[in-house]
Amino acid sequence: MIFTPMKISFLLLLLALSLATVATAIPGGREKIPNAQDDPEIHRLAVFAVNKYNSQKGLKLKLAEVVSGEQQVVAGMMYYLVIKVSSKGHITEYYEAQIWVQAWRDFESLESFKKITKPNKPRY
Repeated sequence: MIFTPMKISFLLLLLALSLATVATAIPGGREKIPNAQDDPEIHRLAVFAVNKYNSQKGLKLKLAEVVSGEQQVVAGMMYYLVIKVSSKGHITEYYEAQIWVQAWRDFESLESFKKITKPNKPRY
């Protein structure tokens, strides 16, 4: 194979772009979900988490809003949602829900659901 200056330049450009991509990615790291509050899929996962927790604990919490969300690539996707729920009609509380999803298996699992005093400020 003959490497002309044009081919070498192209290969160097590809190498630089791939190195830039690797340098900015955090393998397995959490990423903020932009506009999580308005994302219908995130809302559906939040409802799933509240309903699952209710069935496990015999409660009647209702989702009031999604406050924020992060996602992490695992064997599927792990979602970390901060949600606001109402209980007993008007009392609102905050929870952190961790939901593991494997879409290709049609699998969703509530991994954690913990009450928090108030949402932490985002880490970004």
